[in-house]
Amino acid sequence: MWQKDNDMEALTIRLSELMDNTSLVRSGENLYDAIVGHITRQEPVKIDMADVPALPTVFMNPVFGRLILQHGKRNVASLLTFSNIMRSQLTRFKDYFNSFDN
Repeated sequence: MWQKDNDMEALTIRLSELMDNTSLVRSGENLYDAIVGHITRQEPVKIDMADVPALPTVFMNPVFGRLILQHGKRNVASLLTFSNIMRSQLTRFKDYFNSFDN
């Protein structure tokens, strides 16, 4: 589920494994717990979106909303990268991040 990416020294999270058999809210909390230390230390995080069908707000708020409020939108966005992401998911992330002022 979690592994270091040798190219960027980024933590890589396979989101589908983290979300397996877990509520969306708890999945968001689990992702937050897994990456908050890296974001705090200004370390990059890669999120692998393979096999993730949707990104509802109930999932995004406990992880991305919380990180944005704590660390700022630009800072969080600069540390996150995504792999295997669909265009619709990328649009969803952009819209979500743009809904924050900071």
